[in-house]
Amino acid sequence: MKKSHLKVRTREDKNGITIILDIISDQKFSIEYPKNIWQKTPSSIRQCLLENLSYANTHFLPLILKTGGVSYETALPFLESFFFRNQLYDLHYCEKADGAESLSYLKHFYNLEFQFASIQSALPNNAEISEFDIKKKKAIVPFSFGKESLLVVGICMELGIEPILVYCQEPSQRYEEKFKRKRLKELSEDLGITTYFLKNDPGLFRHAAAFGEWNNTEIGWGTQTTILNLLMIPFAFAHEAAFIFFGNEFSNNSYDTWEEWNRFPSFDQTSFWTQQQNIITQLLTNKNTHTYALLESMEEINTQSALYHRYPKLSKYHSSCFGLSSFKEKTAWCGNCYKCEKMFIIGAAMGYSFREMGFSRDLFKKEKILDEYFSGYQDIDSDCAFYIMKEKGIKNSIIDLFEKEKIGKIHDFLWYKNYFSKLKPASNLPPDFSEKIIAIEQEEIDYFLKKTLCSVIK
Repeated sequence: MKKSHLKVRTREDKNGITIILDIISDQKFSIEYPKNIWQKTPSSIRQCLLENLSYANTHFLPLILKTGGVSYETALPFLESFFFRNQLYDLHYCEKADGAESLSYLKHFYNLEFQFASIQSALPNNAEISEFDIKKKKAIVPFSFGKESLLVVGICMELGIEPILVYCQEPSQRYEEKFKRKRLKELSEDLGITTYFLKNDPGLFRHAAAFGEWNNTEIGWGTQTTILNLLMIPFAFAHEAAFIFFGNEFSNNSYDTWEEWNRFPSFDQTSFWTQQQNIITQLLTNKNTHTYALLESMEEINTQSALYHRYPKLSKYHSSCFGLSSFKEKTAWCGNCYKCEKMFIIGAAMGYSFREMGFSRDLFKKEKILDEYFSGYQDIDSDCAFYIMKEKGIKNSIIDLFEKEKIGKIHDFLWYKNYFSKLKPASNLPPDFSEKIIAIEQEEIDYFLKKTLCSVIK
């Protein structure tokens, strides 16, 4: 029997678009831009965004809702093949994360049927797009308060590029928004930076949160930065910004293999896919704006060290948290998730107290910490952090567990010293600023080597 199709309608609103699903009383999910941003986008580009954001946010829903495809009341989006490939390369990892049968998601997705109201795709009308005035360089930064986006902001300010921060709502992360919107206002006033909040109801499709579940599947996260890239386009027009900057690190290129299939934890953040996102941006802005990734030369532990050392006025806003429980009154950390625990461990290795990092308590005093890591998860940044603390002579039950469970199964300390003291190859730096960016990052790699790694080598 042929499976039913999800029906998707999309309409343009005054300040964005609304996606409407037929499954439960025409559910409505709006993307709402701040006042005047959407209307400063050329009309042909608004139509392109309507068609492509509709598809990008819903084409994976049949895997969650167990339907045979999607019927759209919009035309075939001209970027369809970008999103199809992006999603395809993410699904094998989703199978692993969800505990699903190997290749089951891939087979379902491959066999989906997509129907469109028309094959006449909306295309950019370049006659509508004036050349941007870029004497003052500006960059749109998709902003999360994570160490990567904060470090990107710091580098922009040092280079004389004006960063314009856009905090895009992730409603499936149900604990973070209230606190982070308050912090966004504080950061803007403190540092004189332009900031925006973008309402993004389709974020509820991730984790299947829109359908009465939460954290039940990894499906939907794999195209997050490609969707974010699309969402930033109206801000680029409104500010005549030459750049959209992401903070993808070198580790985002990593993958493992299973039954001779490659599995990418973050395919949309690989160096290769950033190049595809840059093509999308150029197509939609008539080459006025380009998408780049500033941190491809660095790993997580290097990024955190650079942020805390070089930009302390920004590091005080740091929050890299999965938000598994509510934030405490004055802290940006739930203190209960793997990400919190990892950032705590790295910060502690660099000599920062839990209070300096903004935590409300010492996570070393928790009964359990980093369960996934000690259950066999490979994480070279945590390896290095634990080695540093061990070599410093720090004693506690967590470091005792590291010595018992990890040493002998991972590289020796000198391997980590050599690995984390070198810049990695980068292919997505803005050409006019690449030498200065590399110089900044090399200075911070050297600082990490001298102050953290070499200081504990006997």
